[in-house]
Amino acid sequence: MALIKKIKNGNTEIEIYTSEISKEEQKENLNNLYKTINQIADNQREKGNNVDNWFYSKSELEKMKESGKYNFL
Repeated sequence: MALIKKIKNGNTEIEIYTSEISKEEQKENLNNLYKTINQIADNQREKGNNVDNWFYSKSELEKMKESGKYNFL
């Protein structure tokens, strides 16, 4: 584990850690997150709610890739 941040509030000190995980574990965790978001979106669509603004369009994703500012797994 790696220490990310220490926060001190009065006499209380909070340490935030992250576990070191492989790229494959990162991909799997991200995939599970996307599945959950898509399930929530599908549920909202079934209720008649528009969720189009929840997701990036293909052109927006291409611009993000081209910018080099984002790390795609």
